[in-house]
Amino acid sequence: MIVAMQAGATESQIEHICDRIREFGYTPHVIRGTERTVIAAIGPGDKKEHIEHIKSADGVENAFPILQPFKLVSHEVKKQKRSRI
Repeated sequence: MIVAMQAGATESQIEHICDRIREFGYTPHVIRGTERTVIAAIGPGDKKEHIEHIKSADGVENAFPILQPFKLVSHEVKKQKRSRI
């Protein structure tokens, strides 16, 4: 799941969300931008009740599931053969 924190979210609020994410069995990855912080939660499939719980927490602007698995390198994404040099 992806959790977008509010622009003025405090470190305490960010850490609280990371703790909740860990309790749900996910691993949080905090991404700090110039205007806001985003937390990517990697783990066992996104459950609606987890997302709703996170959405209602202080400092959270929005939370949503990752709909498609990310494939950085795969034959599906890159169908042509790599040439060897």
